[in-house]
Amino acid sequence: MNGLGIRASRHALIIAVPNARGEKEIPGTIADLNSWQRFLVEDGAGAWEPGEITPLLNPTKVQVLTCVERIRRAKPDYVLVAFSGHGDHALTSATSGFDRLVLGDGECVSETQLDPGTGRTLLVLDACRGISLDLILKAQRELAGMMKFAEDRGGYRAACRQAFDRAVLAAEQGTITLRSCAVGESASEDKRAGGAFTQAFIFAGSEWVRAKGPLRSPADQVLECDVAFSTASVDVTAKFPNQHPVATIGRRRKAFPFAVAPAR
Repeated sequence: MNGLGIRASRHALIIAVPNARGEKEIPGTIADLNSWQRFLVEDGAGAWEPGEITPLLNPTKVQVLTCVERIRRAKPDYVLVAFSGHGDHALTSATSGFDRLVLGDGECVSETQLDPGTGRTLLVLDACRGISLDLILKAQRELAGMMKFAEDRGGYRAACRQAFDRAVLAAEQGTITLRSCAVGESASEDKRAGGAFTQAFIFAGSEWVRAKGPLRSPADQVLECDVAFSTASVDVTAKFPNQHPVATIGRRRKAFPFAVAPAR
């Protein structure tokens, strides 16, 4: 059974806020936005189509909430929401709280307001920035050359999309949230390369796909987002000891796919 009839509807919302009203400029978020758009359309990243990706640069709160509501009403099988910009953690008690994310108009949204609640959602929050640090640009160079080994790009791209969709539908419903740092910490960024966490996370996916490129397997191979997060987390903390990415995954057998190498 080749699974060619399987198709999952999906939507990615990529938000970058380099110029929030009343906040310091963080131009690296534009690099994050561009990196996400380049990565997602690659075959091994699941072969997303440009029409499935909504980029928002310096949006207002109304614009973001309107977009999230539009996604909620469309009820896609899988939603990826990535945010790069300023944020903080608001305490509601001595032991709990929630993340707030600053938008272009200076208004904030909570992490829960970014979740359309359609079933399967991956939130990637690279927020609470501060220190300007050097980042390697290797991830962006690698993205440009991904998947050159495929003899039949169209057929391989379709296979990648099918493998990604199969992995999405095999994962339990719910929301997975990946945060760039722990409560009380700042997230590192470079104004040219982007956020340390976002770039490390995307790099983990692109490197995995590159390594799988020459291999042929009788079954789909899937890099789940929690594994990519672990790789990125180790890399970020090794470079920036005061930054500790945090994942909220829950008790599940399968996490959402981040990259795929389809059976061939």
